[in-house]
Amino acid sequence: MKKRLLAILMATVMSMSLIACGGGEEEAVTNEATVEEAVEEEVAEEEVTEATGDYTEEQMAYIEAYNQMLDDYNAVIEYANGVPELLADEELVNVMNELATGIDDITVLLEDPANLTDEFLAKLEVAMDETYVTLNRIQSLAELLPILTIAGYGEDEEGNSYYFAFNEEETVGAMVILSADQTQNVYCAGDMVVSEDGTYTISDGEYEMSMLVEVIEEGLAITMQDGTVVGMVGAEPREVVDAMLAIEEATENINE
Repeated sequence: MKKRLLAILMATVMSMSLIACGGGEEEAVTNEATVEEAVEEEVAEEEVTEATGDYTEEQMAYIEAYNQMLDDYNAVIEYANGVPELLADEELVNVMNELATGIDDITVLLEDPANLTDEFLAKLEVAMDETYVTLNRIQSLAELLPILTIAGYGEDEEGNSYYFAFNEEETVGAMVILSADQTQNVYCAGDMVVSEDGTYTISDGEYEMSMLVEVIEEGLAITMQDGTVVGMVGAEPREVVDAMLAIEEATENINE
């Protein structure tokens, strides 16, 4: 059972999505927890000690980290549940509800120190790290989607990919360029200024990116500062923002 639950948690946290609240404060694990139901899968004798309700210092350290994750989890989900742009994605909501179930089930397992073998704790640590990656993605989506409501995508002649999103007032924007070999990115998101000649300048306070934007029949023609011209077609803001975040997480940033 433990391996199955950890597998569920590991698999679902790799998906970027919205979650129903779970693992609330009333479910936080303490060193006074007692076992009400036996686990379905018997643990090998040499891996456990008698379940007396006492935890080792190492086990308690993991439990404290887990409880902190639950607090952070619920804070992010409470915020995300107020964003209609996320709630509208039914598949995304379903996937992340599975994560909520997995978290609740693991919370029950943590109530018995006999379950907290070295193998279990090692897998739990990895799962918590991946959960934080997902929570950071959810938080970013929840913050950006209500703002960046217009988006486009395109490629240049060398196969580099360009993702562009901005708000209707054209005061906030984001641009991500992914190299053709998908190993490097140039990324800028922040306040945006549009000049009279159609130049859009995005600044994050440390880095600035400017491009000339022209409306054409197929969509937009973007001319970068180095002269590169990119034809860009309209795209769903959610898909573009999600791609931006994934690129930022998985590739090397080479802003100069």
